[in-house]
Amino acid sequence: MWLYLAALVGLYYLLRWYRERQVVSHLQDKYVFITGCDSGFGNLLARQLDLRGLRVLAACLTEKGAEQLRGQTSDRLATVILNVTKTESIAAATQWVKERVGDRGLWGLVNNAGISMPTAPNEWLTKQDFIKILDVNLLGLIEVTLSLLPLVRKARGRVVNVSSILGRVSMYGGGYCISKYGVEAFSDSLRRELSHFAVKVAIIEPGYFKTILASSETVCRSFQETWDRASPEVKEIYGEKFLAACLWALVNNAGLGLPSGPNEWLTIEDFVKVINVNLVGLIEVTLHMLPMVKKARGRVVNMSSSGGRVAVIGGGYCVSKFGVEAFSDSIRRELHYFGVKVSIIEPGNYRTSILGKDGIELRMQKLWEQLPQETRDSYGEEYFRIS
Repeated sequence: MWLYLAALVGLYYLLRWYRERQVVSHLQDKYVFITGCDSGFGNLLARQLDLRGLRVLAACLTEKGAEQLRGQTSDRLATVILNVTKTESIAAATQWVKERVGDRGLWGLVNNAGISMPTAPNEWLTKQDFIKILDVNLLGLIEVTLSLLPLVRKARGRVVNVSSILGRVSMYGGGYCISKYGVEAFSDSLRRELSHFAVKVAIIEPGYFKTILASSETVCRSFQETWDRASPEVKEIYGEKFLAACLWALVNNAGLGLPSGPNEWLTIEDFVKVINVNLVGLIEVTLHMLPMVKKARGRVVNMSSSGGRVAVIGGGYCVSKFGVEAFSDSIRRELHYFGVKVSIIEPGNYRTSILGKDGIELRMQKLWEQLPQETRDSYGEEYFRIS
């Protein structure tokens, strides 16, 4: 019995290994169109697929976003300005894509563009608040898909729609959850229709990620703005306590890791750059949000680091994290009286973008090359190799 079970488990992992080893061939001949590439998931995906050798057609809302993306990628990547709420903008982008893909068709369409605000209890909002989000997240996605479907079908490609975990569980009011439920329904029906043409339709359902859409400051500002313009009757019914309870927790996570290196290799501006984000910015956000956290008897969670206990490298990072520890310890004692908890999280060495896309070694090499000859002679090449 156990032998058969072990054989089945072994076969499962063998098939899984084989499947994961399969790699799509001729990536350099395949075109992928991505919306919402100014920042966030769309920007990261465009850069990643460009690194893999695909021909990325990136749609950005602003020229600034497009210019920044082009500066971070190869000449294979091309950008176009697209407002998914404007039919004429979608038509122009579709024609632009046709001219580039030609007879090859479009191997991938990624509908990523989206907004999340305003978000608040439904009764605080107006019809226009709902329409604003639905126009981008749902109707814009549908129109882009319908416009580009002939090209996707020609390549027997795939459509990838970025939904959300909130497309399954509606956690709060406003158009966001409604739009994501709609994305799920549209994707499910489209999948069945396009299976006849060997076109795949996939949904991605991200949870809570630190993007512009989900920053605590943006959410709190949206709540406050909708509360400020709510009718006197609504304000009286809900009361200030309801608004205060909306901000139950504050998580200070924003941070920089670079530049880091031996202190003598750095300038005061290098220290200020990191400390302004990791420490001064954290303090200012906390002080700004404290009145609302106190009303809810909530908690503050500050992202520190193991580098906030042991300074293993020079530069502003460890200095800032030691400061976060000190600020958190002092404010914890002060807020205990109000029933507010203050916690610190101290991650170890995780591979995140905080180290920069080039990695520490390459950054150290660049620092070394910029040093005065006197400093380089003092440290010597051997020191650089050891560090």
